[in-house]
Amino acid sequence: MNIKYVLGSAVASAMITGSEFLRLFDRGAIPQNSKIETLRLRVEPGSIQEMASNLPVSAKKKYYRAWLQYPDGEYKPIEYRFRGRNIWHWHPKKPSLRLKLKKKYPLNLQKAINLINPEDRAMVSNVMGEELAKRLGVLTHVTDYVRLFINDEYRGVYHRTTREDEQMLLLNKRVPGPLFIGDNLGKKWKAEQFEITGNTDKIGQYNPINELLEIMELPQSLHKYKKLWNLFSFEKLAAWQATMNLSAGIHTNYAHNHLYYFDPALGFLEPIVSDINGHGLLTHARGLSRFWIYGLPQHAIPINEKQQPLLDVALKDPRFYHQRNKILYKALKTVG
Repeated sequence: MNIKYVLGSAVASAMITGSEFLRLFDRGAIPQNSKIETLRLRVEPGSIQEMASNLPVSAKKKYYRAWLQYPDGEYKPIEYRFRGRNIWHWHPKKPSLRLKLKKKYPLNLQKAINLINPEDRAMVSNVMGEELAKRLGVLTHVTDYVRLFINDEYRGVYHRTTREDEQMLLLNKRVPGPLFIGDNLGKKWKAEQFEITGNTDKIGQYNPINELLEIMELPQSLHKYKKLWNLFSFEKLAAWQATMNLSAGIHTNYAHNHLYYFDPALGFLEPIVSDINGHGLLTHARGLSRFWIYGLPQHAIPINEKQQPLLDVALKDPRFYHQRNKILYKALKTVG
């Protein structure tokens, strides 16, 4: 794993270094005004270098002092640190950041903001995937573009997006409830592998993930699917899977990138589109081969490739399969 990490970091560093070299030829002045919103951040001197000093440990070891310019022009104190999982997000020239705001100074109902260095070449895959999800009625993050200046130095265009928290639900006009994050799941899922965040007051000790996993282990029968669709939203999961198919989103695999919301008012679990990495982003060549087949996505991925245990169960119900296909057919003629 250490060798893979070093090799992966080396490849990512080479790509970033190449981008830095190409930037030498971009001599145009940075416009003062833009149709993209501008964020200005002042940070504690040396803090970015310190976060990059002993990776991966130093990236998220602590929060540092910073000051964010609010819409009224005033700078207010915040805290910040790196975010993300690899050198792409920790490069000091353009790091992905988490901003932690003071409780008395929220912005757009948010107490925390993620600024993400876009991973795809055109910067659109997550934003387009989330827009598609919204049009199909699937819960998703709220993401837009911002230009970032740190200590008056231009750092480029970022994705500004919500965290997996109660504020994200409020922005989507949903009832506060628990969120279940699965980023380090085993081949056999266990409830304790899911991180729980959000508001759990209305469900007490009840954990719907426990019930979901028990249902998934039942033998194939109508009884199994009756119990499943009484707990997990049939429509939302079908629309979520249609979104993934339309956007070529394969980031949610058996172990990583799962996000579920339990609506305490409706009593249903439903999936959330998160970090979709669609539109071919994850179908590009991996490792060193990306250098000689650069720009050629490996697109021949079956639409029903078994990616994770929940879909393995759901796609065996012909009613679910048919509902997903109906949403796909309609979307392909309209928003898709």
